[in-house]
Amino acid sequence: MRKLTIALVAISSLTAGLAFAEDIQKHDRHMHELKADINGDGVITHDEFKAQNDKMAEEHFKRMDTNGDNKIDQIERKAFHERMMQHHKEWRAQHSHPAAETAPAKALESK
Repeated sequence: MRKLTIALVAISSLTAGLAFAEDIQKHDRHMHELKADINGDGVITHDEFKAQNDKMAEEHFKRMDTNGDNKIDQIERKAFHERMMQHHKEWRAQHSHPAAETAPAKALESK
């Protein structure tokens, strides 16, 4: 009975954490869509979509091209990848639900 209770708590905690993460993703997508609607009319035209994505691509390229030579070499790609992995690790640490991370581990320990 104890194992079942722990498993149910773990599942409910994990579900709550996943729901929270999904809400954050929906909010981020909505904010991106609002930025793309340049004239604020509630729709995104092809030109608005292209302008937003061109801007994002340019910003992304500049972040990767650390020496400013308008080329991204293997060293820059690797460094960018490492920075992104670190960023994701920090983001997960800041946005994760503590119970969602610890409950499954505790449930496994009791087996």
